[in-house]
Amino acid sequence: GWRRSAPSSAKASFEQVARGGVVDGVLGPITTAGALAVDLVYTVHQPVESLQLSVDLLDAYDQAILVTAPLDASVTLDGSAGRYRARVLLPEELLLERTYSVRANLFVPVLGTLDRVDGLRFTVESAPSFTNATPQARLGLVGVRCGWEIERLDG
Repeated sequence: GWRRSAPSSAKASFEQVARGGVVDGVLGPITTAGALAVDLVYTVHQPVESLQLSVDLLDAYDQAILVTAPLDASVTLDGSAGRYRARVLLPEELLLERTYSVRANLFVPVLGTLDRVDGLRFTVESAPSFTNATPQARLGLVGVRCGWEIERLDG
């Protein structure tokens, strides 16, 4: 994880950002079978109107694969002064046996970034899951379970 070592002069800033795997509700290694938890502790030093928080999942080349924010889950952010803890849980079996990183962002739309934590890099360990159950290594950056139907047409 990451922990701030010096005070920040920003209106809002992260104190710490950590990531880990979650299987059956228990925090542990990040695997192809489990969910990815990103835990954030941040402080709003002065009230911030329209404060936003997001977490980016990046590939090994620091390109965004996905971005998630509390609004995705209908959670609103409180911009009043105080200390806060947030957790985002990315779905089980999303990650492949690859290297990824996460980036955390505190920002105000149009005005820009108040604080950002980059480079929390990690490598996903293989564990039994649909993402590694194929005869060959799965291509792509993430695994998404899709609905399939096949019907025989000749009889």
